[in-house]
Amino acid sequence: MSRIAGDLWEISFPDQWQHWQDPECYTIIPAPESALQITAATKDGAVTIEDMEEFAKERLSQIQSREDVLTGDFSGFTYSYYDGKFFRREWYVARGSVMLFVTYTCEHGIAEPADEAMIDVLNTLKIVRSVTAS
Repeated sequence: MSRIAGDLWEISFPDQWQHWQDPECYTIIPAPESALQITAATKDGAVTIEDMEEFAKERLSQIQSREDVLTGDFSGFTYSYYDGKFFRREWYVARGSVMLFVTYTCEHGIAEPADEAMIDVLNTLKIVRSVTAS
């Protein structure tokens, strides 16, 4: 398994998957026409479910349901939707003062098995350190 780590979190994934870091997010490519992207944010104090709902409010108003999730050391919620020929799943998860916004995008035809693989990978998420108020 390969591992990448931000300043505040880390995740493991199969060795054959490509990955890179951009200034705004980490990208993991499990297969052509698919991508898992992770962005982190912090705040003074603990991130609440209301904080995550505020970040997701535009999309939450457009979807029919969401589900609560535990992903490794993080908890929050997820939802999925179709956007043209693509399946998309988004997770808003937090631990302490760290929030992760995770997106997974793939073609319609591979959505179900690929979605399960992403859930397995996200279950490896670990907190490296939390940020405390200054």
